Amino acid sequence: MKRKDKVLAYVFEKTSTLKDKDIEIGGGVTASEVAESLEILRSNASKDLNLLTREGHLEKTESRPVRYYDAKIDHYRPLEKKVKSFKDFSIEPSAPVAVTSLSAPTTDLFHRMIGANGSLTSQISQAKAAIFYPPKGLNTLIIGPTGSGKTYFANAMYQYAQDNKLIAKNKTMVVLNCADYAHNPQLLMSHLFGHVKGAYTGAVSSSEGLLEKADHNMLFLDEIHRLPPEGQEMLFYFMDTGTFSPMGDTGEKKKADVRIVCATTEDPNSALLATFNRRIPIVITLPSFQNRPAIEQINLLKYLMSIEAKRIQKSIQIEDKVMQAILGSVTYGNVGQLKSVIQMVCARGFLESVNNKSEITLKYEKLSSILADGYESMSLNQKLRHEIVHFVEPWTTITPIDDIMVFESDTYELPYNLYEIIGDKVAMLKETDVSNQEINRFITTDIDLHLKSFYKNTIFSTKEDGLKDIVDVKIIELTKRIQEIVEGILQFKFSRKFLYAMSLHISSFVKRIQEGIFVNNDNIHLKEFVLNHPEENQAAKAVKKEIEQNYQIVVPTVEVNYLTMLLVSLRTEEQQGQVGIVVAAHGASTASSMKEVVATLLNSSNLYAVDMPLEMKPSEAFVKVKAAIEEADNGAGVLYLTDMGSLVTFGQKIMNETGIRIETQDMITTPLLLEAARKTQFSNQDLMSMSQELKRFKGYTTQKNAFESGAEQDQQQLQKEDKEQIIVTICATGEGTAIQLQRVIEDILADYLESDISIIPISILNYQEKLKELQQEYAIVATCGSIDPHISAPFIPIDALLGGSGKQRLHNIIEGLESDSQKKLFPRLSKEMCVEHMNQYVTYINPVKIITPIWDFCYEMEKKLDRTFNNGFNLGMMLHLCGMIERMVIKEEISSGKDVDEVDPELAAFVEETISPVLHDLNLETSSNELKFIGAMYQNKLQEASS
Repeated sequence: MKRKDKVLAYVFEKTSTLKDKDIEIGGGVTASEVAESLEILRSNASKDLNLLTREGHLEKTESRPVRYYDAKIDHYRPLEKKVKSFKDFSIEPSAPVAVTSLSAPTTDLFHRMIGANGSLTSQISQAKAAIFYPPKGLNTLIIGPTGSGKTYFANAMYQYAQDNKLIAKNKTMVVLNCADYAHNPQLLMSHLFGHVKGAYTGAVSSSEGLLEKADHNMLFLDEIHRLPPEGQEMLFYFMDTGTFSPMGDTGEKKKADVRIVCATTEDPNSALLATFNRRIPIVITLPSFQNRPAIEQINLLKYLMSIEAKRIQKSIQIEDKVMQAILGSVTYGNVGQLKSVIQMVCARGFLESVNNKSEITLKYEKLSSILADGYESMSLNQKLRHEIVHFVEPWTTITPIDDIMVFESDTYELPYNLYEIIGDKVAMLKETDVSNQEINRFITTDIDLHLKSFYKNTIFSTKEDGLKDIVDVKIIELTKRIQEIVEGILQFKFSRKFLYAMSLHISSFVKRIQEGIFVNNDNIHLKEFVLNHPEENQAAKAVKKEIEQNYQIVVPTVEVNYLTMLLVSLRTEEQQGQVGIVVAAHGASTASSMKEVVATLLNSSNLYAVDMPLEMKPSEAFVKVKAAIEEADNGAGVLYLTDMGSLVTFGQKIMNETGIRIETQDMITTPLLLEAARKTQFSNQDLMSMSQELKRFKGYTTQKNAFESGAEQDQQQLQKEDKEQIIVTICATGEGTAIQLQRVIEDILADYLESDISIIPISILNYQEKLKELQQEYAIVATCGSIDPHISAPFIPIDALLGGSGKQRLHNIIEGLESDSQKKLFPRLSKEMCVEHMNQYVTYINPVKIITPIWDFCYEMEKKLDRTFNNGFNLGMMLHLCGMIERMVIKEEISSGKDVDEVDPELAAFVEETISPVLHDLNLETSSNELKFIGAMYQNKLQEASS
């Protein structure tokens, strides 16, 4: 069953029995619910739901979140007056016109591809050879920049194979985008190879992988460079043998007959293993849009225009200046960017010509607001412009073509018919008293939002790596400095879009100046605009100064005015919408209760709550938090407030995956949530400023200054020291747990600090002497681990560091902001918390299987010793035992225990007596070295308590 069919079946199951009154009170399912239940990406769920809605199988509400339901149910809110859709008006056939046609239909699919006799001749020959090579084709790698058509080319290969009866017609290509699971390599490999029950934490049942599903079919692996090295090794083993093993399966290997096609934007020699590359005999390199001949660029434009004409079911009249401007707009996104610009232009043209039943007209003067930069760019490339003028008539007519090659899985294919949305909204608004001018303004904004929303994670991505491909690194570094200066002047924090937009602008300006091209169109409206924005103009003058100093050129006043306009535009875009708030906390109703209190007091509508019951897995919580953040984002970013544990780490991961700006605050309380909601409603602060103030928030009661004088003095003294600053991590061996803590702290320092602080792991063996040595050479900022060394530097127990509060506390220690109350704030230890940290520590064993016997061991030792140990020690002991069991499983011996102090015989007997049943149940043999280390840990702890 296809994914779309599964989505339809799910919606029918959940909504087919609903009545119209049920829909009125919130019935139906959301995209997030579908994604979670079917275990698919939310974007894919949304795409399928909208496609099913267009096809008439489903209906959807206009409320937020959008809910979908069986179309057989009556509309939940019928109009008092029927409004005709724009499609209800008959479309009269237009008069015959001369049209520049595309390639004629042919049985050879590749022959119809633009560039088949030009820039793609050799690539098509390679593809055909790969498809026909006996017995099951050759593995193929498609290389090309973003938007160059790699997915389209792979689809063409697949359809060609079907047309030549090499793959059954009733099959569909199996596709996996490795980037979708780049942050979870284990899940990625599970999707590809399958897994057996218990293969890893969360694998509650066996599941077949895509290799098995692609038997006698083709598997397309997009962004293959995101497949981890171990996955590449497993895949090239499959390429060699035709066999594979699902994750966790030690039985007989499975067989599959699969044609493999991969794609990447990266250099395979650096991004892929050499052994993997050797298994791919066919490497197809697609050219960038700029490297294709002018006639191919024009034909690609016409081809994409004909797709839009087919959607609209009208002819498109396009002026030559519009064609030049569209082609000039393609600066970095290749064919993908060309498609997005065409969709924007056609949508605007459709709006202007909505009353014309036969055609739409695209005139430059009507579209100059979105095409001016493209036309200017084309004007600067005289060679290309002359070629285009040679091939293009003053006016070109594009007619709808039924026999046109469009693939559903095209990355840049909109999951809805934008023209239906425009037409129906215009028809509805015309039934009101809204003027045509207001209708156009409203719909134009709607078009921009639809397209920008769809493309924000594809060609309009603002990743710096992509920027380096089109802008000189020197300009990028200059722009980073300019951003700091501008943010200081405006007291406003810009997002990463500033780097992208300003770099491109400066690059274009510098290039024009260096080529002796000057722009003098400084009109009266632009001058008035600048006068109304004095702050941005001041910042623009600072930008002018930086450019002049770095490039020894004169920046004219007109350019300062354009810089002012750019800054206003970026600032306005950043400020749109209200900052959203998502609160997530452990417990069945903790977050919901806090949200209810605040929402009642302030009547807030921007609050979203996620409860994480103790039995909920972190992976399930992550999906819920991500969906809530996506729902809460209105363009101004999201404040993510949480308590501890894995929830604290979600903010950065979700920001990386979605591009949404997120500021995380841990140790959430109701007063903090109340203050956050108040700020989002009643202040004009940006997300960053709001977050910084919330970090200094101490409640609503009158208190002393948050910056305790003693902490200030300690910090000043620390800063005076000339020694290198370090943080010391302490565990039994100075190896396993201490090194894991070192990684955690390094992540914290990377997030919060600019200080050059080193982390040194040490063993509890003679740790006091080692600390004295370190104090002679270094300034110890803090110590972390399973034992408190009782030195002047603050100590953070292992459970506090790993449990969620440690990140903020370590930051406060470095900044000198720690209060006495924070020193005592440690989370409650639980099995769930221990398992969570064990998962970060071990590779080969499943912590869920061993947590109970390890937990019981620590409890039994407390009873036998008649002592209660703190959370830090017990968590450190459990992590040590977990590492010990893994070492025994893989036959790895711990470092010799000869330097360990002799353990009291009675204590050693207690340890051996208590640990033996645990190891016996796991079919493992006791190690004397391991027992000695465990005994030493308890002995040191007991001596510490008695001293």
